[in-house]
Amino acid sequence: MKKKYMKQEDKKLAAARSLKKAQGTLVTVLGMVEDSGSDCLSTVQQIDSVIGLLRSARRSVVTGRMEECFGKELKGDKKVTAEMLNLYNRIA
Repeated sequence: MKKKYMKQEDKKLAAARSLKKAQGTLVTVLGMVEDSGSDCLSTVQQIDSVIGLLRSARRSVVTGRMEECFGKELKGDKKVTAEMLNLYNRIA
């Protein structure tokens, strides 16, 4: 089964969604850090959540741009573009 890739506009929306979630979670984490009574494990889990959301946003932005740029440069060679995206996703 072939993996389908999101369109550039969908990737922008996905990145924006991840960034908004990260922003909201970061506000919560800041409050947890400022509150000396907050559970350490929960605070660290929320920080990890923010990191994951930021990575997701980065992946959406970078892969969207790769598809757009490589698509133009390779004149629509979808196989090479897919291979490059696959490589990025493995190392990111």
